[in-house]
Amino acid sequence: MRHHSKRWASAAAVVAAALAAACTAQPPPHKNAQPYPTEPWALQLVKPATVDPELQAELDKFPPTSTSRILGVAKIAGSRLVIAVQGNTCQALTLSSATGSNDFSPSVIGVSRPASTDSTIQGHADFPGNLLAGPYAKSGGIATPYFQYVTIGCSENEIAVQVEGADPTAKISLSGDAARSWVEGKYLYVAVTH
Repeated sequence: MRHHSKRWASAAAVVAAALAAACTAQPPPHKNAQPYPTEPWALQLVKPATVDPELQAELDKFPPTSTSRILGVAKIAGSRLVIAVQGNTCQALTLSSATGSNDFSPSVIGVSRPASTDSTIQGHADFPGNLLAGPYAKSGGIATPYFQYVTIGCSENEIAVQVEGADPTAKISLSGDAARSWVEGKYLYVAVTH
């Protein structure tokens, strides 16, 4: 009887050790993962928009590990849509247009810089004029109470943001030399192009 219990104890110890090793081991990289391009990112060369320090500090919270480069700001009917790059990420931040207003938490949608070997995401009709030609990445999310939904597309040379739920007749005030906006159907678009 003791002989069997020692064998079971040994087997249990081996299984426990294997499980512990599996839980602490680094997962293998995704087989289709591509490295970021090695050349400088064209969006990092776009002249940043002039913004107040409070807005810069607000955006630098997401994540707080590096400084965001704000490329464009659109003031839309009591809200601000901020387009920025931070590290290898494109960001769209929505918040109140009143500086220092804490009525609602900001909403941040981000998407990673596409790898140069990624294929173009099909269906980029979401962004008129084929603005996001070549490889790009896309993400979206709810941005209430500011807008119903925000979709961001990020390529090597452009960031395009599609806003759903903005008043198409609202006056839009832009800052940032590379920023532009337009309305198409029920969507508002804000883009930054290198």
